[in-house]
Amino acid sequence: MPRAIAANVDSRLALTLYRAPVGLWVGKIRSYLRKPAIPFLERLSTDPLFQSEAMPKVKRFINSVIRFSDGTLVQDTADIIDRLEQNGHAHFCVHPKQPLQYMVARALDLFGGEGLVRASMHDRWSYRDYNESFLRHQFGLTHRAAA
Repeated sequence: MPRAIAANVDSRLALTLYRAPVGLWVGKIRSYLRKPAIPFLERLSTDPLFQSEAMPKVKRFINSVIRFSDGTLVQDTADIIDRLEQNGHAHFCVHPKQPLQYMVARALDLFGGEGLVRASMHDRWSYRDYNESFLRHQFGLTHRAAA
């Protein structure tokens, strides 16, 4: 069952976020949607709708993917945020207007999203005594939903 993030979300009009519970990039897009209270539904990437609608178009198992109300699917958090801002979903723009500031912001976004992956994976997997029960629980939610 999808989890509605905003009260009284009309699933025909809302965005649908397909994600894994502990997906590395899902936190970025989820916080972007929550800050201005953009209504969205969350579904696991093991959801039958993701498997039947998104997988044939995306052609790979990836998180995060947003389904817009018109059926358009967008993957990659930077592309999702750009699309939300272009379509008027966002109440404010997260990207600076000045060209130099914009380029620096994009470079930092790229470094944070791609350059720090190894460090984030180290933090996630190197402290097994601390993280293992949390990770097992979260990954277990995905597998339980698929069953």
